Amino acid sequence: MTTNWKNLVEKQHKQTYRWPKGWDTREEVAEQLECSPERVNTILGPGIRAGEVESQAFPVYDEVLKRVVKVVGYRTKPAKDEVPVRPPVDMDDLKAVIKAIRARRKDLKTPAQIQKMLPQRFRGVVSTKVIAEIIS
Repeated sequence: MTTNWKNLVEKQHKQTYRWPKGWDTREEVAEQLECSPERVNTILGPGIRAGEVESQAFPVYDEVLKRVVKVVGYRTKPAKDEVPVRPPVDMDDLKAVIKAIRARRKDLKTPAQIQKMLPQRFRGVVSTKVIAEIIS
């Protein structure tokens, strides 16, 4: 049996290029503002410049066109207390990841070198001091 590559790619694109939660499309905002989609950016301009409204283009899979297209979205900026806080680091998981990195890459000697190889979930959270304690 051969793989239907077109279906496989379409399925992957549907999963990968989805609309993000918490954002409204230009068309949704236009409907609420009772204006044309072309005028949304002009109307929201003062809010965007003031930093109260965010505007961003996202790659989204269009099932009709069968391709990835850029779609502009808008959202209000979350207040400082609404910014999600990163969960605490699972030290056992961190130790296992560092052990795997050191097994794969024997040339990495310093904590800073190891820190650069950490997965994204650890990179901005774990300091070189913590890594030094783990590898010592």
